[in-house]
Amino acid sequence: MDTKESAQPTPSRPARWPAFLLVAVGLACIGGGVAIYSLSGADPAPYAKPKVEPKGLSWSYEEVFPNWPKDRKPEFVLVISGQTYGYLQKCGCSDPQKGGLERRFNFIAGLNKMGIEAVPIDLGDVAPEINSENRLQTEQALLKYVTAMRIMKEMGYKAVGAGKAEFALDMVKIYAEYALQPGNREPGIIMSNLEGILSGAEVIGKDKVFVDEKSAPVMRDWVLTPTKAGPSVGVVSIVGSPVIDDIKKIDKSMIFAATKVTQKLMEDAVGAIGKERKKDKGIDVLLYNGPVKLAPAVSKLLPQFRIIVAMSEEAEPPAAPMLVDPAKPDSPWVIRVGHKGQSLGVVGVFKTEKGFELMYQKVTLTPEFETPDDMEALAKNLALVELEKYSKTVKDRDFLSKNPKMAHPLQVTNPLAAYTGSASCLGCHKDHGDSGKVWQASKHAQAYAALDTIAKRPSLRNFDPECIRCHTVGYDYKTGYVNAALTPQLQNVGCENCHGPGSQHVAMPNNKEKALELSPWKINGKGNLPTAEQMKQYMEERDPAARQKIIGEAEMKVMLNVDRVCQTCHNTENDPHFKIEVYWPKIVHSLKPAAKAP
Repeated sequence: MDTKESAQPTPSRPARWPAFLLVAVGLACIGGGVAIYSLSGADPAPYAKPKVEPKGLSWSYEEVFPNWPKDRKPEFVLVISGQTYGYLQKCGCSDPQKGGLERRFNFIAGLNKMGIEAVPIDLGDVAPEINSENRLQTEQALLKYVTAMRIMKEMGYKAVGAGKAEFALDMVKIYAEYALQPGNREPGIIMSNLEGILSGAEVIGKDKVFVDEKSAPVMRDWVLTPTKAGPSVGVVSIVGSPVIDDIKKIDKSMIFAATKVTQKLMEDAVGAIGKERKKDKGIDVLLYNGPVKLAPAVSKLLPQFRIIVAMSEEAEPPAAPMLVDPAKPDSPWVIRVGHKGQSLGVVGVFKTEKGFELMYQKVTLTPEFETPDDMEALAKNLALVELEKYSKTVKDRDFLSKNPKMAHPLQVTNPLAAYTGSASCLGCHKDHGDSGKVWQASKHAQAYAALDTIAKRPSLRNFDPECIRCHTVGYDYKTGYVNAALTPQLQNVGCENCHGPGSQHVAMPNNKEKALELSPWKINGKGNLPTAEQMKQYMEERDPAARQKIIGEAEMKVMLNVDRVCQTCHNTENDPHFKIEVYWPKIVHSLKPAAKAP
């Protein structure tokens, strides 16, 4: 809900049986700036180490909450996540890695071991985004969503909202895959300003659509969670107008309440929560799946919410909540938790003489939240158990063979070009120059084994399209890798990952035009990469003017073109340390023997 009205969509497609389960899981992470805020404005108690650290934890209370009181623990904590976008595992293939449901599970379990009750809630966008970059199949995206929801249930999540990612994945399928399955009534699915679904010319109310086998509503307007300490947590969720506009472009059958109606719905929800509470004041939280810039306007219309969780534009969230009115210490908070489950927002609820005060800490899920390697610890991490089930299902459903193939840029201009495998290149290039020998000695030549035998937690990632595309040759392209049985010659990262499908060059090795097609980074067919020595000097030189003299403009253009090819897999997410100036000298090769890399 924002300050503008939401126009209703018009009929645009045949009626279908509507189904909707809006739930979002935010893969969380611990770390990054300390932030403490108290609604009462009181200073935290003096620093003191906790008397006992629960057995089995690799992190401590004072490390994660360095400025929270040490002489007393919070009565309970809100663990806030959101905008996970289907990231079940930690982000990246090289350290530093953040996030992952395994680590989030350990964080919440650790709080419980410390005697701190955790109340997890999620903003939404638990579902993966499907786009041209990740090329994720809808079937696998749904499986990721269901897996995330099951893990969230094991973590004790009380309420989840919904975002654009859930609508884009198709609410009918989401509802059928998760909410209608036995035992999947929790966590509570809340969406207050969704009125219903357009079926023909009729709007069917959500209380008639999203129901279980006993016709009991699955989608709720609000959730009230009691705590052992006393104060209960009321949670309401809405989708903001800008996101509704995006949803309409995807699914015009979803009908949302206009702004004024939404405001009344929110007031009714808070009133219903109050009646349910009776004497308990509690804390009311609004999950606002809308832009943070509109959150202050929402707060002014709905001042009863002490905490608003809004969408984050930044992948890395701020360390502190935003105050709706910076001039007032007791102003409502607006919390953002970032993207891909790398960070969590944790609100500590501490008792005071006047009631309670709130303190905040951003937590980034870094290696200290990893599960120990002993079998007992691994078996107790229910997130890992579910992730193993996920990997096995990915294998059993043979998602590898279902991946749609597109034409490689070379195949667009030369349809006969096909992948042949690195062995066909070694026939000439093992002795003609050093390229074959360099490749055989590189980690690229062992890329498939890294998934097949090394990758764990979960295992079987050599059957996962999301992983295999960067560990085989041409997986996304026509004639590229399919699976181990059909295309074993295309396992590992080989020559054609960078050069493109080489069948024409293999068939006509002396044809200069066909050879040149396999060096697409050249400028008008000309240009070479800087030497390894030039790259080393370039990295060591700090003066920008001097740097320009080391690598000339023409060489720099070629290097940047090659860099773009490398970053297809060595991107900032998978390999945050990647710099072509550092990596290329490790695999430098040419048609004639090159000097050893420094």
